[in-house]
Amino acid sequence: MEKIKDVSNYLTINTKILVNVLSGNYRGIYDSRVEDIEKDKVKITIPTQKGIPFPINPGANLEISFLTASGRFSFNSEVLGRVRENIPLLEIKAPSYLTRFELRTYFRVETRLKIKIKTIDYVINDGNPEMIKKDYEAIVRDISGGGVRLTTDVKLEPGQALELDMSEAIGTKFDIVSRVVHLYNNDDKSEAGIEFVSIKETDRDKIIKYVFQRQIELRRMAN
Repeated sequence: MEKIKDVSNYLTINTKILVNVLSGNYRGIYDSRVEDIEKDKVKITIPTQKGIPFPINPGANLEISFLTASGRFSFNSEVLGRVRENIPLLEIKAPSYLTRFELRTYFRVETRLKIKIKTIDYVINDGNPEMIKKDYEAIVRDISGGGVRLTTDVKLEPGQALELDMSEAIGTKFDIVSRVVHLYNNDDKSEAGIEFVSIKETDRDKIIKYVFQRQIELRRMAN
């Protein structure tokens, strides 16, 4: 983890970003893009999920993350207001620095952990977007510090946002925001590759520790 003060070298116009809304009515993770950068603010497209725009209210706290060949970057921000130019935009507080995480290849091990997931879906109710969360159980087939492969009875979709609860197995509750990046099977049961999008490094460390312990256990079983 590294603090980067030369923000302009990495955060540029047209950068695709993930917007994790930490407060307000529309907590969750959304897609957006940088449209303009000024000294004290950044203009981004209205965050969307499954094509539905969410006009996040001024004052909402945000965690912005994005990927480049130089690593994964994030910064905390706040919604300053809404503007309309050629398209409606959100103005958010410009970062004074970025936090860079190196892109690491995480070792993956097989397992059969029972976990809980929350699906996050969105509907239009009386003209306003509404977030709906539902609880399900799932079985983790393999796991790494970057994500899991799991099966569940609920039908998942590519790009769908999830919250993972591994408290019984590893000790992390609904602090892991993730998304479906690949579907291996989506018939009666979904088997899906899940990427961690927003996770505390302390929680990731717990998962990596479990992976190492599981690796040793599997080696002992093979002897």
